[in-house]
Amino acid sequence: MLLPLFSFSEKMISQMEFVDKPVKDILFTLAETTGTSIITDETVKGNASYHFTDTNLETALSHFLPLCNLHFIRKDKIYYVSRILAERNNETGRLTVIADEVYVPLILKKISNIIDKTILYSSVPAGKVSVNAHNLSADSVLNIIIHPFEGYTVEDKGDYYYIKKDKPAENRTPDNPAFSLTMAEGQFSISGRRVQLTEVLKRLFALSGKEYSLLKHGNTIIDDIRFKDKSFDEILRLILEQASADFAEKEGVYYIFDVSRNTVLKNLNTSEYISLRYVPALLLPTLIPSELSGSSGLKIDKENNAVILSGKNNETAQLKHFIEELEKEYSGRITKRIRLSFITAKDLISVIPPQFSGIRITRTADPFSLIIESSEERLSDFLSFVEITDRKKTSAAIPLKYIRASELLKDLPPSAKKNDILRSHDPNLIFYTGSEEKLESFKKELSL
Repeated sequence: MLLPLFSFSEKMISQMEFVDKPVKDILFTLAETTGTSIITDETVKGNASYHFTDTNLETALSHFLPLCNLHFIRKDKIYYVSRILAERNNETGRLTVIADEVYVPLILKKISNIIDKTILYSSVPAGKVSVNAHNLSADSVLNIIIHPFEGYTVEDKGDYYYIKKDKPAENRTPDNPAFSLTMAEGQFSISGRRVQLTEVLKRLFALSGKEYSLLKHGNTIIDDIRFKDKSFDEILRLILEQASADFAEKEGVYYIFDVSRNTVLKNLNTSEYISLRYVPALLLPTLIPSELSGSSGLKIDKENNAVILSGKNNETAQLKHFIEELEKEYSGRITKRIRLSFITAKDLISVIPPQFSGIRITRTADPFSLIIESSEERLSDFLSFVEITDRKKTSAAIPLKYIRASELLKDLPPSAKKNDILRSHDPNLIFYTGSEEKLESFKKELSL
């Protein structure tokens, strides 16, 4: 996907907030705002929430992309964004490859591009892998990628690499003396090393007398597993967690399917629903310090002005404490969302007088909406200012009797700005755009 490329120099990013928006749409907005080209590949998916402060594009990407398990490189003034970071040291030829839960063919394609060497395979491992390889040879990186998959080997053929699927050897797992799976009084115990998932499942379901359907791709090898006195559902879930899988039971049949590693980890997390009394939920992501923003999951329930925290207990506890302290601080303030009718929030902010500098103003993803925080006594004055400023503009043609348009633009009356006036082909005719009140003031100043 190619996002807009502009000819002028890169601009700064103004404050922007996105709540549960597609990552590609967020990147498109950044590209359009800064006049930069951003190219994404097929690994860039999903939604995200993030608040951008005034900064440059590279700094913004450096903070935002890691939260989405994404990476970027800059080449010839173009930013390339992917879930896979693959770089080659031109002096040593060694590779750095970082990827989180990405399908094997996509990683192989990236590596093939940077080493300028074809990678062939008779069949490709069906699962996803996570790689964190730094300054390694191409052979080492390729072997790391296929290591979780039984029966694959990497062969360096000189001009190309070939990933080969070996013929399956006779399955000896049931006779493996180091593998044990027993049931006593409805409780299951298991111990073993280097055992195949399919054989473990066969033994477990045969022992329990239950039925299952295996929808998972590939046959994972479990390096080490030891559990004692667990119920059937407990032992099955513990086994499947080690193989990045999960199950669902329907009408007595257990359906087993692939899940990502992140999904397995989420099952170990806790979730908590927090209703907010004083702090607007939509404003909360902009107030959370950077050291806390990535520690746990935060979802906004804007209809009920509440948030949902998810993550490990020690991580959510810190964020929960921060929210509680924020609620105390905001109990003495008034927070209000303002919807504009005729001008954008950006235009309004650009003309706010200095006397309102103490009021906190936050733009939202909606260009005609903003959130303000203020004391009660100053709120009324600010709302009056907004009412005066946010008025429908009218356009009018004004003939000039005693002066030409070019001379007028050099010495404008106090009520007018250059952006309010458009010249025509007639040197004695201009078009004025502004509120009706300003138009009348402008006419009086011209003594028309």
